[in-house]
Amino acid sequence: MLRAKAVSNKRKRCYSPSALVRAYQSVKQDGVPVYRAAKEHAVPLTTLRDRVDNRVNIDCTKTGPEPLLSQFEEAKLVNHLKELASVGYGYTRTEVLTMATDYAIHLGKKRMEEKCLSMQWFYSFMGRWPELRVVKPSSLSELRARCASETSIRSYFSEPESILDKYNLKDKPHLIYNIDEKGMNTEFKPPNIVAGKGYHPQTVMSEKSKTITVIGAGNALGNQIPPYFVFPGQWMMPELLRGKFVGADGTMTPSGWSNSEVFRSYMKNHFLKYVQGRDQSATILALYDGHRSHISLDLIDWAKNNNVILFVLPPHCSHILQPVDVGCFGPFQLKYNQECLSFSRLNHKTVTRYDVCALACKAYTAALSPTNIQAAFSKSGIYPFQSADSMIEKLKQKITPSILYQNETGDNLEIKTEEKNTTEPNELATSKMTPANSDTACREKQTNCTGDSNLSNNEDFFSKKGEVQCKIEKLKKKRRNISHYKNCEKTITSKSTKTVRKPIKNKQEPKKNKKCIASSDSQQPGPSCINLTDSDDYILNSDEEEHESQMSENEKCCVCKNFYVKSRNVYEIAIVKWAQCESCGHWVHLQYCSPVRVVRKNTPFNCPCCE
Repeated sequence: MLRAKAVSNKRKRCYSPSALVRAYQSVKQDGVPVYRAAKEHAVPLTTLRDRVDNRVNIDCTKTGPEPLLSQFEEAKLVNHLKELASVGYGYTRTEVLTMATDYAIHLGKKRMEEKCLSMQWFYSFMGRWPELRVVKPSSLSELRARCASETSIRSYFSEPESILDKYNLKDKPHLIYNIDEKGMNTEFKPPNIVAGKGYHPQTVMSEKSKTITVIGAGNALGNQIPPYFVFPGQWMMPELLRGKFVGADGTMTPSGWSNSEVFRSYMKNHFLKYVQGRDQSATILALYDGHRSHISLDLIDWAKNNNVILFVLPPHCSHILQPVDVGCFGPFQLKYNQECLSFSRLNHKTVTRYDVCALACKAYTAALSPTNIQAAFSKSGIYPFQSADSMIEKLKQKITPSILYQNETGDNLEIKTEEKNTTEPNELATSKMTPANSDTACREKQTNCTGDSNLSNNEDFFSKKGEVQCKIEKLKKKRRNISHYKNCEKTITSKSTKTVRKPIKNKQEPKKNKKCIASSDSQQPGPSCINLTDSDDYILNSDEEEHESQMSENEKCCVCKNFYVKSRNVYEIAIVKWAQCESCGHWVHLQYCSPVRVVRKNTPFNCPCCE
């Protein structure tokens, strides 16, 4: 059956924006009549006349009402969005709408009581600026953002260059190796599958298990070292290596992570055995990260005796400088997830630790292929060796967040986003619709339309939005002393540091103390205090003096007339005991203000004033 395609009656534009601009310039600059200019440049007469008579802006390329923000103002907004996204603090769609609404209110184009801009405006805005797109950012830890800087990369590439020149390794890719570790689990992240509409499919997998580590290596020529597995447990069982490929081996640790002993065993018994094309006199360059398990005196002595140069990469920069991490372990994880899903579907059971070796060997062989390893060494700048300037230019987007930590002074950081590497708003507005050699008149017209006041408003608004404040809290280990306990207060004096435990005021009738004969309606004194002093005089600060001034005479010791006892020994922890006199009813410090040390039950007690 033949089907006729419906033809839309909507007329399409048959001219280009560049032709319209050239016709406009010929009328304004050369004095060509509008009719002749429209005919020469093949643009509609009415369209050109509306631009010449200033009824429609020359930058307008779409019918209907003009956008809320002008092209110059939107260009400032676009630059701000791109800058904040490059340093790791991008905006979501909702935040873009909120900021654009505030921007319009700031410019006086929208009132406070009006509604926020809608998603329709957002999609139109994205259509006008095709250089923007909505993407999901990858996570980046703060340590990596701080350490992956231009300074660290420049200092790093100066060292391997001298080593490669000294040992003549620039033309020997088979002697340049990279070693790295990767953690795996029996549970995996399932890949995308095909399912029916309206269904939310699920993947059956094993429960959460301990980590299994695989140590992998390869050289710049594309040759891989067979994998070396580290299983969690106490005793190594041969069943764990079931289905392994030729050359694969493994060991066992209680946690499943590698340690110094495991790494030494790997280097001596596994790595050196599979190094190809090397005689005893040739020197090997081994690159790896600076984990503490990779550094030991025994390993350094072994490396010297076997002509192996151990080169440690800069800290927290393995995501951009370590070849295996850059180009191999990402595909390895994806391939491992696919192998686990296929194994579960074909065998109708979950993945156990006895199946990990066979599945990981398949993924390891596919991911660490010669093509991937060569591309990884090339991308990390090791072989062919690249200069520091070329690598900084290549890694420009990945090291941009480090500018937040370059001029760090103290705990607070305040850096304004730079605009030297961004496109100017006028250039952005013109490059979309006009050629480079014919945009002078449009730029002058745009500047005249915006005016100095709007330009200052744009700069004021985005100068506040562009300030990125990053408060870095330095974690300090808390000292364990009695001042952190409940009802304790730490006071510092000019001569010494004293920690005084203050009593809790209890308005109710105090309970009868076993060490006191009787009780009264006065406050129950505190049990102890700590004096750390190097003199015989006890110095009270303002808080203690205020505390004692608020006490009544019945609450103080009737002998020393003080609540806090004087310490007569250096660095003494005094456990102060109180007793109440039967005659006068006053309280007194035992042992310090009275010769009595302990008051027993049903034993009469009199203070020194009543004896």
